Amino acid sequence: MRKNTCRAINIKVSIYSWIFASLFISLSLTECILARGVWAIKREEYRVITSSRIEEPLSRVTSTVTVITGEEIKRQQARTVVEVLRNIPGIVVQNAGTLGEEANIRIRGAEFDQVLVLIDGIKVNSPLTGEFDFGDLPIDNIERIEVVRGAHSAFYGSEAIGGVVNIITKSGKKENEGLSFLAEGGNQETFRGILRTEGQKENYNYTATFSRSEVKGQFPRDAFRANNLVGQISLNPTSDSVLRLVSRYIGSSKELALSPAALITDADLRMGNRLALTRDPNRSLQRSSFFNHLFYRQRPSPRWNFELSLGWVEKGLKEDNPPDPPERQRERIISFTDFINTKDKRLILSTQHHLYLFTNNIFSLGLDYERERVNFHEWGNLESLGEGPSALMRFTETRDIGAFYAQNHFSWQERLFINAGLRLDYNKDFGTSLNPKVSLAYWIRPEATKLKASFGTGFRAPSFVELFTPTFGKRDLRPEKSRSFELGIEQRLWEDKLSIDFIYFNNHFTDLIFFDGKALSFVNKKEASVQGFETTLNWIPQKDLFFQLNYTWMDTEDKDTGKDLPLRPNHSWNFHLAYTWEDTLTTNLDINILSSQRQNFPHLIGLNGRPLGFRKSGYTRWNLTTTYKLPIRSLGLKGISLFNKINNLLDERDISEDGVFPNAGINFLVGIEAGF
Repeated sequence: MRKNTCRAINIKVSIYSWIFASLFISLSLTECILARGVWAIKREEYRVITSSRIEEPLSRVTSTVTVITGEEIKRQQARTVVEVLRNIPGIVVQNAGTLGEEANIRIRGAEFDQVLVLIDGIKVNSPLTGEFDFGDLPIDNIERIEVVRGAHSAFYGSEAIGGVVNIITKSGKKENEGLSFLAEGGNQETFRGILRTEGQKENYNYTATFSRSEVKGQFPRDAFRANNLVGQISLNPTSDSVLRLVSRYIGSSKELALSPAALITDADLRMGNRLALTRDPNRSLQRSSFFNHLFYRQRPSPRWNFELSLGWVEKGLKEDNPPDPPERQRERIISFTDFINTKDKRLILSTQHHLYLFTNNIFSLGLDYERERVNFHEWGNLESLGEGPSALMRFTETRDIGAFYAQNHFSWQERLFINAGLRLDYNKDFGTSLNPKVSLAYWIRPEATKLKASFGTGFRAPSFVELFTPTFGKRDLRPEKSRSFELGIEQRLWEDKLSIDFIYFNNHFTDLIFFDGKALSFVNKKEASVQGFETTLNWIPQKDLFFQLNYTWMDTEDKDTGKDLPLRPNHSWNFHLAYTWEDTLTTNLDINILSSQRQNFPHLIGLNGRPLGFRKSGYTRWNLTTTYKLPIRSLGLKGISLFNKINNLLDERDISEDGVFPNAGINFLVGIEAGF
């Protein structure tokens, strides 16, 4: 035992020595070259599409939008989408453990199933639960991510209550034509490899990427493996048209080291049956996802263009939890989770038409159609002890949703922008839902001081689980509803070297769906409110040095109990520092700080044998990345880079984003990237 203890101490010392060496090298190089920077980080005028379904410059956008570019993603050497989403104000990531576990996001206090996620404009939320699981979604081949905060059901329909996340796949570019690869490895037996090719010709471009990720994890039976294949091709049949096809496949497997379990105790102990977090010897999860999008756009005349879109999404999930070994059953510790096998499909057809009737006005009309189908099968292993489902839970259901929407985008002298939209959704299960939105932006001083405001309503259609689950489902559930308001100001100073924005938001939710333990079914009864503000400071103090700090304050209330909504921090800070020297050396530091939150499962027994309690402690996460481009241009090489990254730099072991499952400890990686 003493030998093992000494070995553990030596490993810990080695890890911290490696960390401090990396920090010393990075900071020393940065200190030496600060005075030698030769170019400044410039603010680009990005064009975004998610806020209004019309491509427009960021300066004309009337909603609150954050754009994460491919360059920012590369600078962070991120592996997953949630890594970059953590740094956005108003977003709280909740990862149920280590890499590969389920990961969800909240925007401005909304539930997971009240955030709409799109890949290339195609809805990918699960029809079964209404949520989107980011747990196995890698960052590969992504051009940019657009995040719109606030209700957008007037443009996108169901789930767009808290906001919209649109993940946009890369198009091929002439300057990047050829083949590239990336390989990295680190502790916890981590490995990632990416092979990518892209190109651009006169009337078409293409990209294709394959990646493989593996990690053993920090617990016994905590391994994660994933394969990802992405392909994109864009054609220009004529000078005023584009035809684009994007396909993405993800297949992953995850060993689930921990799970809630039923602790079956003797009656004379006067404790009854309890629920606790335990180590599970044989639970596992397999996922598969297949996303496809065929898109066509043409401009027949200067006053009219139209878009046609076909989307096809298939997902499969299988959770296996065989009966535990005899010794575990003798201890009367029985896993609470069951065997689950689900498959869901979504077909999306849409058309959108933009009419340029006047020089300062764009009028848009659109039709959307969705067909969703879910096959759900769950069975338990707890019947012998009187726990869990006593019968199979199984259903196969299909539903169709149709929608019509219209919007008008008005501008005046490139200073005033007003966007008004209205959408009508219809489904035979929940009837109709009509949602308007009006937003405006006004430059008091052109390109210097901008005011913006918006008001809109949102809705979320009941999910298949809530409608059709045997015994618990209720087919007459109404959609959840929301009213949202925001008011903000953006100020730019010193030729865009400094910018500050402040946004106040207020959301009110009604008819929220929850499981009523007395009625043993889902019901519409909950009402809640969320208000707060987001503020962001961007600063370029000198050439090549970029600093960002954003802060979100949020106050939530469950109107039925008068308490805070669970797992919504009152305070969250995100700190970002980036330095680049002559496009050769880049150092990137990200710090995420969240305050304490009300616990979701206060009576759940944790791994330490004690209940989790009513408050979840806050935490701080540090991530550090350094990238160095080698001055090698030979043997067909276009470029080669070395990088290292440290996730959870301070090795905070008590970080738990979902309040139950502990996140991974320190993970340090080294890698190489090259292009030919």
